[in-house]
Amino acid sequence: EMDRHHDALTAAREAVARFRWMHGAHPDAFREDLVNALHNLEIDLHNLNLNDEAQQGAQELATLADEPQ
Repeated sequence: EMDRHHDALTAAREAVARFRWMHGAHPDAFREDLVNALHNLEIDLHNLNLNDEAQQGAQELATLADEPQ
């Protein structure tokens, strides 16, 4: 079961990296995708008790929420 959680974490990190890049190029088009990817990553991090890293993701989500749309 831990392998599945680690596989999910790897996939979530890759998704966040891609959406960060796309959001940087086209913020309006990829904002929601980045928010969803960060949320999924945060869940995976909590499932693996990586709470400090999950908190960093939560802070990035808060920053995105503060950006004008």
